Amino acid sequence: MKLKRTATRDEMIQMAKDGLSGHAIAARTGITYQRVYQLISPYYKRPPKRRYCPVCGKGGYRANDACRAHRPWKHGNANGYHYHRCRCTLCRAWNTAIHRQQQASRREAVPPSHGISGYNNYGCRCEVCSTAQTLKMKTYTERRNHEQR
Repeated sequence: MKLKRTATRDEMIQMAKDGLSGHAIAARTGITYQRVYQLISPYYKRPPKRRYCPVCGKGGYRANDACRAHRPWKHGNANGYHYHRCRCTLCRAWNTAIHRQQQASRREAVPPSHGISGYNNYGCRCEVCSTAQTLKMKTYTERRNHEQR
């Protein structure tokens, strides 16, 4: 049995503008709320407003938000040191602390293989790793000297 439509699409849109939910409109009109959303979908699926950076005018950002280059940022974290390339005392101290933590964790670990990777990545100074580093530097300086001629 088909239900009789008691409200036109324009009337349903007006009800939605007045603040009624899809469920409330469905209860008043005698149809399912899914059908209400189908009928008034242009009202609910408005294209989102394009936001613009207040400083440079680039678009595509959240409401009242600046682009990445113009957002306020804090010193002493990855954003300040890496993205903004800040080298103030706080940012440099943060970077030093991070690298010291990484080096300490690597030094505690056993290198997976000895050689150039053990020397560079794990700080291993055994005979194999030191010899590999020496060979690498000799070939590098020879190649560089050859290219400069």
